[in-house]
Amino acid sequence: MVVWDDLRFLLSVERTGTLSAAANQLRVTQSTVGRRLSRLESTLGVRLMDKTPDGYIRTSVAEDILSEIERLERSIEAIVQIADSRTRKVDGVVRISCAEPIASRIVAPCIAVLHKKHPAITVHLRNDARVHDLMRREIDIDVRMVRPDQKELAVRRLSSVAFGLYASSSYAEFFRSSKDVPFAYVLLEQDGRDIFRHARWFSDLFPSSRILLRTNNYEAQFSCTLNHGGLSCFPRFHADLYPELVRLDEVSSPPDAVAYLTIHRNNSDVPRIRIVADAISRAIGELVPIKHAPASITGDGPDGPVKLLPL
Repeated sequence: MVVWDDLRFLLSVERTGTLSAAANQLRVTQSTVGRRLSRLESTLGVRLMDKTPDGYIRTSVAEDILSEIERLERSIEAIVQIADSRTRKVDGVVRISCAEPIASRIVAPCIAVLHKKHPAITVHLRNDARVHDLMRREIDIDVRMVRPDQKELAVRRLSSVAFGLYASSSYAEFFRSSKDVPFAYVLLEQDGRDIFRHARWFSDLFPSSRILLRTNNYEAQFSCTLNHGGLSCFPRFHADLYPELVRLDEVSSPPDAVAYLTIHRNNSDVPRIRIVADAISRAIGELVPIKHAPASITGDGPDGPVKLLPL
């Protein structure tokens, strides 16, 4: 069976006139060029090049087929250009999975700003996707505070996220005035797991306390706490925006977390995905305070200030 690579060697010998010049052009050895040319002649059952004192010249058979080979070369170049244009142009859809509150507080405002520079990029933002969706490439970018470990994924560490222990103003008064009473705790879980280790931290601090609500919904956790349901741990960049919540700094800080951005390695060089990933990385790095830093509600995005607005 004839393969394109052997035809490419024939074209190079015909155009350069010698095996050594063709070898330099193709960045292989001279013996490799001679071997590939001989293999093509054997496959076709005809002689394609004659050796002369001045170099190689094509035979009459080669004269007949070289135009077809050159047409095939142009077709292959066109295919490569089409594929390259599809991956290099900065337009199309970028699908993002992102956990709350990063999705609504940072990513959504960041995308609004990014649209001014790249209006042809459309973003699909969802917060129900899991890592296996990224593995199947049903999403392009995953942002969350849990690090995946699949080797097919490229993981970027973005920022350390500071957490605090919060309560509504009335529950904070109860907490500060009570001694040795069981406090209620509102726990955010993922797949039934205490992903941030906050429940263990809380039970070590207050052994007699109980969990009032277990949920995998961040807004449910937040709403329950706002409505005097108990104590809960929230990212400071979000919870500090709410005057209705009191951060209980008199206790030790809960474990912080790390925000990670993940893409499939095969998509790491697609321009639209890279542009969106870089913009999100910058926004999170600038807007998420590190542990014990003052809370920030504004910052510079990729094209200007990004504002974080309460729900």
